[in-house]
Amino acid sequence: MAFDFSRRAFLRAATMGTLGALTRPLSLAAAEDAIHPGTKARVAIANGHDRADNVFKALMKIRDEVAAASRGKRIIIKPNCVIHVQDAWRYNGVPADLLLSDSSVQQLEGILEFFMHIGRHDLVIAESCATGPTFEAFDNLGYFGLRRSYPVQFVETDHQPFKVFQIQSGMETKECRCWDAFWDPDTFIVSAPKIKTHNNAVATLSLKNVVMGAPMNYASSGNHSKAVMHGLSNQDLHDNIFRMAQNGCVPDLAVIDGFEGMQGNGPNHGTPVHQRLAIASCDFLAADRIGLELMGVADRIQSMGWEKQYPAYLEYCALGGLGKWNLSDIEVLGPPIETLQKSYELHDLISTQINLHPLPPGLRTSRWNPAAPHCPPLNGAWAQNA
Repeated sequence: MAFDFSRRAFLRAATMGTLGALTRPLSLAAAEDAIHPGTKARVAIANGHDRADNVFKALMKIRDEVAAASRGKRIIIKPNCVIHVQDAWRYNGVPADLLLSDSSVQQLEGILEFFMHIGRHDLVIAESCATGPTFEAFDNLGYFGLRRSYPVQFVETDHQPFKVFQIQSGMETKECRCWDAFWDPDTFIVSAPKIKTHNNAVATLSLKNVVMGAPMNYASSGNHSKAVMHGLSNQDLHDNIFRMAQNGCVPDLAVIDGFEGMQGNGPNHGTPVHQRLAIASCDFLAADRIGLELMGVADRIQSMGWEKQYPAYLEYCALGGLGKWNLSDIEVLGPPIETLQKSYELHDLISTQINLHPLPPGLRTSRWNPAAPHCPPLNGAWAQNA
């Protein structure tokens, strides 16, 4: 199993005193906590024929945990709006309310209903749409209609105060501007993506939705920070997602919609998978691991002739002790995973997204050559970063 190999390499590097310097340095203690945990992470799953109801029921399974963690904080719900859907018919042949790529208004309804149920009223839906004006995307997706039933505000993050981070792009570092509310201790960040495959990161789940939502699309300087975050290669992207997570850009609550997922050439051009479920957890890493299991990602990769493995950026987070990762450390509340699991088709470019460096940034002492018999060169000389 890829994580076991990475874990052994991590412990060996730590023992040899080769830990690198990061904003939040990796440590042997953090790795040991990830490997030998105490309290299990709780991940709730609900399934049925109503999307909003699934979301609400999953959240109710962890009601007390969410209520305690969010008490006194402003709730910011971050959906995943990839396509500016004004021209949805021309884009992929379906009307806006059937777009697979974007978070459904019913998913947001279930989240808002839950927070109203536990007495939270300072509710915000915020996003930076990747392909066009965010408010137009909100309008086309029907989000603004939520105002009729819920005390919710809407924020386009591209015009908000920001923090500046230095992001790796090949051999260079570049400025990346990110909405500073993601680091505000008085906010409670809810990541609300849908399960889908991706063309650079294998899959989009709760962490990637927040990290890639933080960079601004149309900052006043013209800095297109989402593109900066991708770097020059898939290794850059996985490294940068991990670095951002280690710097605190993580969800406080993951609410993943798997009612109708996307397989194949996501995040925009995939096909539907009717799974009829929702996932919720206050441990984003545990939630994403369960999401991957429900997609059958590792088994699908293995069936294609490679070693069984998971997206590198999530394995890096596991080695960094940012959450629970091993299934033995996760308590699933709801139906057993195997009763709902599907085998998602992966992106046509999956070979460029796997067999990345087994260690996260800060622990690398040499260049990495995966030497996999079926792995073509990656789209970028990322080994220079090792």
